[in-house]
Amino acid sequence: MNIRLLNNTEKQYIKDLYLEAFDDTAMYVDYYVSEYAKNVDTYACIEDDRIISMANVHYKTVVIGSEEHDAAYIYGVATVEEYKHQGIMKRVLSKVIRELQDNGIYLIYLIPQVAPGFYESLGFKLVRGMRQYNFYDGELQKPEFRLERNYKDITAMKKHIKELLTLAGCGYISYKVFPIMVLSNEETYDLVESIQITGEMKQNIDINDVKALEDIYGEFLNNEDV
Repeated sequence: MNIRLLNNTEKQYIKDLYLEAFDDTAMYVDYYVSEYAKNVDTYACIEDDRIISMANVHYKTVVIGSEEHDAAYIYGVATVEEYKHQGIMKRVLSKVIRELQDNGIYLIYLIPQVAPGFYESLGFKLVRGMRQYNFYDGELQKPEFRLERNYKDITAMKKHIKELLTLAGCGYISYKVFPIMVLSNEETYDLVESIQITGEMKQNIDINDVKALEDIYGEFLNNEDV
């Protein structure tokens, strides 16, 4: 087995594994591989010229509190079914983490798609649990409209949600905030420990009562919508 970075031409070969592992449409996967992934590092474990495991790295600027941090978001972590439970993904992620830190990037995070215990064994720590908000404007009614996206500005968030409530003709917006795990290391330990860990939460809230992004996301102001 060989674990290495793929070049842009080779990235097209992650399509089959992506479609096997996730619920995304073929159209989205084609877009991700052909366009978005050009600016993403894709690590793959290859055996007999076949990609059997992968992890993609998106380079980000993350705001925690009032400070910006260079960061790496690990996305699209997957292994071919017959190769699972053999420690392959742990080897892939260990290589990703080692090379990121060698390049001076220590704030490394992900959205756990499997039990957090797997990522905890690599040093990741849960800093935000799953949250779901039912946003309404004045009165909570049915039906609902489901929304998953990232907002960088509270004014833009409130404006967009109010527009959706009107245009979709719905009573509330069901908005999911994803859990976040951050790698705890010597450089990030104090930062990780300072972020309040929260369990799962579901709340009905009038969009007019939201005063800041921290009210929604907590200290880690990020909700990936790749």
